[in-house]
Amino acid sequence: MKFRFYSFILLLGLGFGFHAGCRSLPLASHTPSVPRPILLAQASEEDPLHESLPSYFLGTGDVLDIRVLYQPDYDRSVKIPPNEAFSFPNTPLLNTRGKTVVQIEKEIQNHLEEYLVRPEVSVNLLEYSPQKVVILGKVKNPGLYPHHSGMTLAEAIAFAGGIQKEARAKSILLIPKNKSKPELLAFTEKNPQAAWVSLNAGDMVIIPAKTISNVNDFIELFFTGTNPILRYYLDILDIENYKELIRRRG
Repeated sequence: MKFRFYSFILLLGLGFGFHAGCRSLPLASHTPSVPRPILLAQASEEDPLHESLPSYFLGTGDVLDIRVLYQPDYDRSVKIPPNEAFSFPNTPLLNTRGKTVVQIEKEIQNHLEEYLVRPEVSVNLLEYSPQKVVILGKVKNPGLYPHHSGMTLAEAIAFAGGIQKEARAKSILLIPKNKSKPELLAFTEKNPQAAWVSLNAGDMVIIPAKTISNVNDFIELFFTGTNPILRYYLDILDIENYKELIRRRG
């Protein structure tokens, strides 16, 4: 019975039919404080938070700046609509669901190769929608994912590709945006209802590799070790309690 239960949580990603790639985020060159993608590539494998480095997955309300070198007729800004798809010249409807800026950039470039010689496409993120949830720790694709009304913990884990084998599902930490007190969730065979806990925009979920015995100690260690890339992603969300935790423990 336990085997079947843990097989279920490991395959959550498949259950929702969603799979997202994990790529770094190219950001607008006119924002000098933004960390460049190369920093993600240089992250040390020995860094205990290495596997928690997030990707930014596009969603409703994000604004993209799209440019094609020497082809000003293609240049435009696009705000991603509620259906998460947008139109662009000489391409089919581009669906942004579960995709990063890099992936959209590549898709546009591939389509334009039928019309232009060696097109050079640049896609930058101009504005960020705060309607995101953060999934970190022992999931396949940690990152920032678009939030929708009624989103559950199970859905969020599925969007992140499912729980890894070494994860401690009985010790999932939920840091809510609108509450000062983090909540420890035991997602176990005896407590499957934890999977249906509702998430709000701005919530953070951390799935650890070890059982969390003391929430405060864990948070202190986590944020003390957080590198500048993750701090920047948290600033994108403008979540005051995250930033306050980082300031107090920085």
